[in-house]
Order: sequence, then structure tokens, then C-alpha cells
Amino acid sequence: MKIRNIQQNMFFLLFILLSITVFITPSSYGYSNKYKISNLNNWSPSAPMSLQNTYVPHEPIIIEHESNFTDYGIPGSGTETSPYIIEGYNITTIEYEAIRISSIFYYVVVRNCYLNADLYGINMGSSNEGSVVIENNYIEDNNFGIYVSYLDSAEINNNTCKNNWKGIQVEYVDELDVHDNYCFSKSGVQDCGIYIANAPYATITENVCLDAWKGFYFDHCGSSMIKDNLAYYNVRYGMEIYSSNGATVIDNQSILSGKYGFYFYSFGSHVIKNNYADDHEYGIYIKSSASSIIENNFCELNDYGIFLESSTSTKVQDNKVSMSDYGIQTVTTDSAIIANNTCYYNDISILIVDSDSISIANNTHYNNTIGIQTDSSSYSEIRSNNCSFNVIGINLIEEYSSEILENICYQNTQYGIKLSETSSCDFHYNIIQENTDYGLYIDGTSSNNFLTHNSFIDNKLGYFSQAYDAGAANDWFNGIKKEGNYWSNLGENETYEIAGPAGSIDFYPLDENLEKPSASTYIMLCLALVSISWISLRVKKRKKD
Repeated sequence: MKIRNIQQNMFFLLFILLSITVFITPSSYGYSNKYKISNLNNWSPSAPMSLQNTYVPHEPIIIEHESNFTDYGIPGSGTETSPYIIEGYNITTIEYEAIRISSIFYYVVVRNCYLNADLYGINMGSSNEGSVVIENNYIEDNNFGIYVSYLDSAEINNNTCKNNWKGIQVEYVDELDVHDNYCFSKSGVQDCGIYIANAPYATITENVCLDAWKGFYFDHCGSSMIKDNLAYYNVRYGMEIYSSNGATVIDNQSILSGKYGFYFYSFGSHVIKNNYADDHEYGIYIKSSASSIIENNFCELNDYGIFLESSTSTKVQDNKVSMSDYGIQTVTTDSAIIANNTCYYNDISILIVDSDSISIANNTHYNNTIGIQTDSSSYSEIRSNNCSFNVIGINLIEEYSSEILENICYQNTQYGIKLSETSSCDFHYNIIQENTDYGLYIDGTSSNNFLTHNSFIDNKLGYFSQAYDAGAANDWFNGIKKEGNYWSNLGENETYEIAGPAGSIDFYPLDENLEKPSASTYIMLCLALVSISWISLRVKKRKKD
């Protein structure tokens, strides 16, 4: 029993490690913790009245020709080294626009202004040339806080956009840098905090969007970098990324932002890494993507932690998902790899529905209702997962032609592995130990499954069988190699009876090393029986004498 003692010690060490994992915080797990949410609840930037009093009152600035800069007395010459600079103004007006600059063929800077108009705080662009910098402005109560379109380049940074229908909207800008802006609404009037479209090489970093229908929206922004942003308390989307093949989304946070924390809809690939999604219907939702990488994200308190729909060849790896109805789920998704994730305190840790050729490997599932569940799927590979301390470790429903290999199902309060309507699957080298009910349960609708080289250890203690089979033509041994499974309660029996109406028997049980009892073992057993018989006969003869 030396191997068994080693296994038990390993399980005890595993339990300690898993217990420590529960107390890992998002920041220690590798996620950005820049924004303190408790401080944002009552957060407000500089008081607008102080800005109004500090800046010089000015009429709306409307630039349609370069000569208009001179008309308004705006310094600069419009070159890269001497841009036109609009600075230090308080433009409060009932007109459509506070600042409008159209047909830009030059360099312009707008900074340190307070802007309040009917339609646009700042409206710039429509030339496909020119470059603008918009920084350190306070813009409120407009339809569009900042609107920029059709430019070579734009940098928008450190602006505060309050109570605008859209805080910042940018379209058709070749080189775009948007960083350190705050877009928020105290009365819920925002449609979108930051809206970026057709800017394929944008860099969007360290922005905060609060209390909008959508915190961030990106459309046709492939090859963009979206990093270190916060979406908080938005109504529908924390961040929506649409048709943006090649976008990289890393180190962002979406908290209490309605239905979707991060929503991706694109016939392409994304890198989605180190993000944090808390308290949504869907933490991370990916639809119609191919070859995306979803890595090292932390999703908690969502209905669905990570959800893949109609996607192919996606990698979901090294994520942490907790306290959700469904930790990681795929629907009509093919050839995905789900590996090295940690899922705990979920209803179903990993759920595979109508999906084919899914690889589920090296994941850790504990304290869930169900560790891994598949439904109406085929050709799955479920390998080297640890499904322990759940109600059911692995639950297969309508699974076909799949491999379940080298998994650990330990101390689940019901079954280690359960099969319903499952057929033609292979189960090999799984360790199924100390589950309260049967280690492996096969219902009456499952058939033609092949089960060898599994270790059944102390399941359903006190009962004669550790497994149950009500199905048809399930093979519990390899008849050619004469190899079955290890049963800790085999005792001196040469075969092992499986409970259930199928009447299954493992005719070739293995020892705890998953090897056939050696010939020498049988010889020693025979010699022992002969010796016992000889001694018995000698004793009887002496009594007669």
C-alpha cells in the first residue's frame, strides 16, 4: 500500500495549496489595481465653478480657414514645432459648438479650457491631414464632449468629460493616442464614455468611464492597444470591441457594468489578457472569433465568467474564475483549448455545449457544484484535470467519442464521474478516490464506453462496489491484454463486480501500480493454499491418532 499512502499525502498537500489559492487577491494574481473603487463612488474632478472663474471668458471659436486663427488672436503658426494653441478659455454658450476647427491641414493644441455648449464641446477634423492635441480640458453638458474625425493623428489626454451624450468620439484617425481621460455622468445621461471607430492603430490607455450605457466602444480598431482602462457602473457594456481583428486588450477592469464586462464580436483574433471582470451577466464574452488568446484574466461574481460562442481555435488558459453560475462555457465552438485555469465556487466550473474537438487540460476545479460538464458534444479530450471537493467531479451528457484521461476526482460529495447518454468514450488512468457516492456512475442511456487502468480508491465506503453501470456494452477491461482497473476493496477476489443492472464485471483487476498481478504472485498464492491444505490434513490426522 506504499503507492496509496503517497497518493493520500499528495492529496493532503493539494488541499492545502487549494485553500491558500482562495485568498489570492486580484492584484497579487497579476491584475491591475490602479483604481480604488471605493474612492470612485464619490469621486468628482476639479469643481467647474473654479475653472469658470480661473479661465478667461470667450465666445465660441469657429475655425473654417487658417486666417480665422489670426482673427481670434490664437498664437502659433500651425507647424509641428509651433502649433496653434487654444488655451485658458471658459467658453460657456447655448450655441451648437464651443470650439469647431474644420479642414485641418496644420498642427493644433487645445488645452486647459472649460467648455459647455449645446452640441459639441470640441469638434475637429474632416481633412485627412493635420494633427491635434487635446489635453487638460473640462467639458460638460454637451451632446459630444470631444469629437475628432478624419485626421492623420490625434492625442487626447487628461480631459474630464461630464454629462455628455458621448464623452469622447473619434473616427477615421490613422494614429490615435487616448489616455488618462475621465468620462462620467452623475445623472446617467451618457450613451458612451469613449467611442473609437476606424482607428486601426489606436492606443487607448488609463482612461476611466463611469455611468454610461457603454463605457468603451471600439469598431474596426484592429491592431489597437487597449490597456489599463476602467469601466465602472455602466448600464450595458463595460467595453465592447466590434470587428476589430488583432486588437490587444490587457490589464483593463470592468466592474458593475451591466450585461457585459468585455464583449468581443469579430471574425478575427484578439489577445485578451490580465483583465478583471466583476459582477456582470457575462464577464468576458467572445463571439465569432478565431485563434484568440484569453489568458490570465480574473472573473468573479458574474453569471458567466468566460463565454465563447461560435468561435474556433481559441485558447482559454491560466484564467481564474470564481463565484459565478458558469465559470467557462463554450457554445457551438470548435477546436478550443481550455487549459491551466483555476475555477472555484461556481455552479458549473467548465461547461461545453454543442462543441466539438475541445481540449480541457490541466485545470483545477474545486468547491463547485460540478467541476466539468459536457452536453451534446463530441471528440473532446479531458485530460489531467483536478476535479476535487465538488458535488460531481466530471459530468458527461450526450458525449460521444471522447477521451477522459489522467484526471483526479477526489472527495466529491456525490460522484467522481457521471455519464448520461454518453457513448464510445475512453476512460483511462483516472484517479477516482474517496467520493461519497459511486466513483463512476453510468446511467441506462450510456453504452459502448471503454474503461481501463483507472484507480478506484475508497469510494462509496461500506458498499461492495465503487462503480455503477446501468448502460449497455460498457467494457471494464481489455480482453486482449487482460487488463482492467484497480479497486482498493478487491480483497482476495480475482474479479470485481460492478453494481447496477448491466451486470458488468471487471475480469482482470490490476494492482495499485496498475499492473497485472505477476505470475510469481499467483504461484505464491497457490503454494500458500497448498500449504494451508497440507497443514489442515496433518492436524486432522493427529486428532484421529
